[in-house]
Amino acid sequence: MTKREPVTKPELGMRVFHEKIYKGEEAMKVVGIREHQVELEGDYSGGTHNVLQKDWLPIEGLFRLRKVCEQHQKFGTCMLPNVHCSYPDCEKYVL
Repeated sequence: MTKREPVTKPELGMRVFHEKIYKGEEAMKVVGIREHQVELEGDYSGGTHNVLQKDWLPIEGLFRLRKVCEQHQKFGTCMLPNVHCSYPDCEKYVL
């Protein structure tokens, strides 16, 4: 299972998703940062042309996906945190 975590302080090289790019389903790389914008590099064609492009987008709408264990997702806490995940961070980010 995964959960969306908003990114408010992006870092160069970070792999992220943005709500305005294919409804948040295309992974992008942060290659530039301004006060309220990020420059994202990736395939804006939706995979049809397999090209790398760049564009500036607002930081609002930026997120990462984190794997979470079913225990935490269902019950809000993990019964066996050392076995299932390292709560509260659970598992690493997807990508």
